[in-house]
Amino acid sequence: MRRRPYGGRVKDEELVELDRILDEEYASIRQELLAMTKRIMKHEKKCRKYVEFLDFYWNYRQQDVLKSIVNLYLSKAPASALSFVLCFGNYTRDYCEELLASRKLSEILEKSFLDPECKRKAMEVVPEAEKLKSALPIFRVIDDFYLSRLMKKAETLNYWSRKTLLPICGSEVDISNILLVTRGKALGLGYRELIELVLGITYRVNLDTLRKAMGMPDVPGVLRVLEGSPYAPYVSRALKAFAEYGPFGVEREMKRILLDECVKAFFGYPFQLGILVAYVNLLRAELENVRTIVIGKRIGIRKEGILPLLIVPPL
Repeated sequence: MRRRPYGGRVKDEELVELDRILDEEYASIRQELLAMTKRIMKHEKKCRKYVEFLDFYWNYRQQDVLKSIVNLYLSKAPASALSFVLCFGNYTRDYCEELLASRKLSEILEKSFLDPECKRKAMEVVPEAEKLKSALPIFRVIDDFYLSRLMKKAETLNYWSRKTLLPICGSEVDISNILLVTRGKALGLGYRELIELVLGITYRVNLDTLRKAMGMPDVPGVLRVLEGSPYAPYVSRALKAFAEYGPFGVEREMKRILLDECVKAFFGYPFQLGILVAYVNLLRAELENVRTIVIGKRIGIRKEGILPLLIVPPL
């Protein structure tokens, strides 16, 4: 870690400050990328379009923290569980503690930094989430709102930016749909309930494949159907991971799809927006891995126990 840009700021006796340091690193990189975009894009209208995309994507990325908070709240996890969440952006650790202490799920959403329209839609599915004791209906609203708009925004950019951003955002669409179905199946939801969880958009995994997967009796059955999708290598690994780690193993393998698409962005035309978005995602994955390693070491987990918890691109 010492060789990373932020490594020199972390001392062994100051690991408690790791979150603050990583958040500052993430925020500074974001500001640099926005400034870089403004310098490169001299055409005012075009520049505004690109900056708006970055801002909207950043807002979506921050909602990963909100999803974790909602998950912890519904699972009635202790406040100490928040230590496993990477808090960043508007969702500072202090603010996350305040959210987790809320008496109602609706209060968490009301205080969130969701887009107002998305917040309204999320509030509408609170009764359903509370009935299921699951955050899936809220996850579905957030992903459908942001990803559908990001795909449309990406279509308006230049050729090279579209070429990298559509696979990146599209893979997030597929990951969301796959995880919504597998998590729903793990909860014992039926076909009609699962079809309501699927996003209003698809990418490489079409609706027919998802419907067929929903008809399977269990999570392994769902994954075997999805082995026929373009993500076959990832799904095959997810099958093995599910047997050993349960739904967490599936989620870990699916996240690698996004990281793989982000790595590919660096092998194309260099002067396009996709590289900036890819860098932000890869940096976030790195920071999450750093936190996982540090927390694992703190509580005495051996190297062999930590390695399966890390999310790295399978290239």
